[in-house]
Amino acid sequence: MRAAIVMLLAAVAIPVAFFSPFWGLVSYCLLSYMRPQDMAWGIGHISFGFYVTIALFAGLFMRMKFAFFRPSPVTLLMLGLWAWVGVSTLTAISQPAALEGFAHISKIFVICMVTTALCVTKQRLRWVIVAIAGGLAFHGVKMGLYGLLHGGVQLLDGIGGMMSGNNENAIALGVALPICVYFGLDEERRWPRLAWWLGAAGTALAILWTYSRGGFLGMMAALAVIVWRTRYRMVTVCFLVPLATVLFFAFAPDAYVDRVSTIGDAAQTDLSTIRRLQAWDIAAHITAEHPLLGIGPRNFAEEFRRFPHPFDLPRMEIHNTYLELSASSGLPALLLYGLLITAAFRSCGRVVRDATERADARLRWFVGTGRALQAAMAGFLVSSTFGSLMHFDLMYHLCALAACVPVAYDAELARLTELERDTQALAGDENARTAVSYASVVEGMRRSLAAT
Repeated sequence: MRAAIVMLLAAVAIPVAFFSPFWGLVSYCLLSYMRPQDMAWGIGHISFGFYVTIALFAGLFMRMKFAFFRPSPVTLLMLGLWAWVGVSTLTAISQPAALEGFAHISKIFVICMVTTALCVTKQRLRWVIVAIAGGLAFHGVKMGLYGLLHGGVQLLDGIGGMMSGNNENAIALGVALPICVYFGLDEERRWPRLAWWLGAAGTALAILWTYSRGGFLGMMAALAVIVWRTRYRMVTVCFLVPLATVLFFAFAPDAYVDRVSTIGDAAQTDLSTIRRLQAWDIAAHITAEHPLLGIGPRNFAEEFRRFPHPFDLPRMEIHNTYLELSASSGLPALLLYGLLITAAFRSCGRVVRDATERADARLRWFVGTGRALQAAMAGFLVSSTFGSLMHFDLMYHLCALAACVPVAYDAELARLTELERDTQALAGDENARTAVSYASVVEGMRRSLAAT
């Protein structure tokens, strides 16, 4: 039954994407991040998002007047990173693995570019963010409640797709968490506000039930950014944080507390962490030997034995996004990645500062959205220190959304300015009509007096 419903929704989304590319983008975000096909039997292998994307581009090309992306520092840096990864693919040790990695990251960048071209208004930007964060929060609530009802059981199964493991699951949910918090703060209607708060609470619990230390640290980083941006940061730091810490250690499952407690000495006691540190050493050695172009995307797991390594190290990934970038595509790729994220932060920061200075309640949404994206990126940056996320969709999509924020903000300012101008014009017309009526009355009285 669920499979039939998902197939029907996908069958509707494909023609919608052709006739309305923006709603096709929203459908793609729901299918890619919520992944309803993985909740039904027998269709989890079908990439509905791919077919929606094909229909979306077909609809765009039919219009013949569409810009593929909107130029900005973010999109230009993304194009530069895309090109450099492509060059490193040509010089890779293992071409098949590199081509697979480049094809995957190309799909991500194509969607990101189209996002910057289509999300040009507040309403459109909000719909896309709601589709991404809402789809992830749906799983957060479901997993959070499941873990809560089962005594904090560890959830090892991921959502699916790029979120196929517990670590990737925790990192993706950590991106949704600050968006749920800020959208809940901004929402004035009761039931939508409660829905966002439920999403935030469920997502936080789901991150805990994954037992992912990297996800936990990323969540703490995102929450720290949120707390620091509030007016009551000192009250929160001095009272609420200690209270939350006490409650966490008092009520969290013992297994999870033990897991988190190993963060400090994991380098000496935890075999998983020891293996990761060994992989980091190899990746640093590869970067030193191939600083310009690396050894190619997705080549580390297959080719790391070409370089000095412990004899008992199993086949594994680097588990550090920054070393993965430098080992796969060289130091220029790592530099471009850093500049991309910096540009995304600055893009949101400019809008947050300007909207705050204007103190206009109608622009409050942009303040919350800009801060939400910054907190989500901060959490991701911390979590990606412990995961191989060079090909992870969400960070690049966050950067694309950050590039859309000033465009939508400028469009909203123009709309409000036009609205005020029209209001003033209508007020002027009303005053003119009132003046004409008054003059007519005076003229009528004067004529009456002259007649008498």
